[in-house]
Amino acid sequence: MEVQEVQLTTPQTHYVFLGPHDESYSGPLSGSVEIIIASSNIDSSDYPKLSVRLTRTVAFERRCAAMAPRRSSGFFKCLRRRRVIQAQLTPIRGQSASSTETITRCDLWHTQHHVEHHQDRGTTSLKFNFGIPVPFDIPPTTETVLGTVSYMITATSTSTIGTTATATRPIQILRRAIPGYARTIQHVRTFRSDRVRLFLDITPKESPGPGNKASYTARLCAKQTITEGPRTAQMRHVVIKELKWRFEETARALSKPSHHETQDAIYHKEQCVRQLCHGRVTGRWSATGGRPKTEATDDMIQISFDVSIPASADAVEVLEMSAIDTKQACLHQGPCECPARTHTDDEKAAIIASHQLKLDIIAGEDIIDQETGRLVDRKPLWKSFGAFFPMPVYEFMSSQEIPNAVFPSNDTLPMYDVTSKPPSYGALR
Repeated sequence: MEVQEVQLTTPQTHYVFLGPHDESYSGPLSGSVEIIIASSNIDSSDYPKLSVRLTRTVAFERRCAAMAPRRSSGFFKCLRRRRVIQAQLTPIRGQSASSTETITRCDLWHTQHHVEHHQDRGTTSLKFNFGIPVPFDIPPTTETVLGTVSYMITATSTSTIGTTATATRPIQILRRAIPGYARTIQHVRTFRSDRVRLFLDITPKESPGPGNKASYTARLCAKQTITEGPRTAQMRHVVIKELKWRFEETARALSKPSHHETQDAIYHKEQCVRQLCHGRVTGRWSATGGRPKTEATDDMIQISFDVSIPASADAVEVLEMSAIDTKQACLHQGPCECPARTHTDDEKAAIIASHQLKLDIIAGEDIIDQETGRLVDRKPLWKSFGAFFPMPVYEFMSSQEIPNAVFPSNDTLPMYDVTSKPPSYGALR
């Protein structure tokens, strides 16, 4: 049976859902393969072999521009030079070409009554429906400053005489968070030379607002901000005067050898760190508001602020290291073509990305007399605290777009069936 044409039909986008506890779910990728043959060649016992595979291509592309250093001298010149080095590409090995690997491969089996037939002007089209699994932990379709991650669906028809015909379609794999669940992330930071402890609560907003890729509500709590002063009845009060923040994205280009003897080796090719957004809030925050400490005083400073990543920043989602190797061990006896034994390149390329929020806290110090409530001494600039906090970047899916079979909207358990009596249990002696 000679195949004249192969047509592949698949959706343009496939979603991987992120649940309330960071669990992921990916449904099967459904589609159809239609082959067109001459009507005179129809023989149900002689159908061609059909296979469908999902492939991933990682292509490196250097697009991270270096920052131009500004003129300065002394200590600030060293700091600026250090930041410029971080923003530039850091080549460690030679740049390699793109690599392609098979993520999922499925051979379609069929019976005659499961194949749709359509005849038209001497030709017959045979339509085969399929649904192939998609791993839930694969990285999404991404375009970073160092390269791209893309996916392709390929259908191959092989006739009994050995001729093949293929059809390919690109497909986007996107990760979307399920709305309606609390996703507050909590971080704690301590400092070796100071008693102050920082607590940061970050909550992603389900509606980031127009023109934004993602938005967050943040609440910073500084505890243990009141200590004993230099004299009796005097207390030191930390006063936060300015909070500066910046959101950074770090992209890394990696490669992993495909040879069995070097499977655990991962080579770092280049890296790029870029700032997505920044902001600052100013004020005068202290635990007591400039008053003496009492037994009812809550030794804590709270500052709330919002962080918004504009869509123009082209922020990518988190690409984790675990997504580099998504192949399962092969359990087949003898030769096969499963992804675990398919090595199309000497090195497998990978791109990972992470995000972090950098906080710079400028604080002063007031010394207050506990008995009189008088301000004894004031240091406008006492100390600066800096800390990095990892941040997730993902988009939310609307409630109308979520399949009810994935995360049911009604979590109520079914009513107890009173018609069926529970079993009787005898007492153990």
